[in-house]
Amino acid sequence: MAVMTAASNLAVKYDATSDVLYVALGKPVPAETDMDGNGLLVRYAETDGHPCGVTVMGFRSPRWAHDVGRLTTLVANHLSVPIASVSKALNKLE
Repeated sequence: MAVMTAASNLAVKYDATSDVLYVALGKPVPAETDMDGNGLLVRYAETDGHPCGVTVMGFRSPRWAHDVGRLTTLVANHLSVPIASVSKALNKLE
């Protein structure tokens, strides 16, 4: 399932088979990926290093299921988008 929120140009896709959530700011672009201190894979565009995405492994696992608010804040902060935009996109996945 993919969701796009126009206000922040935020694209969200969930792969239920692998339990992986992909969040991209705009269209996906070639990127470098790092693991942050919270267990998220954060992506930075190869062209200019700006934050362009987040991958959440085990999105439906108890870790994130019980702390969606924290996850929402971490994603919003990394991508510099409003928390409400991330929350709205994640809510549409349900």
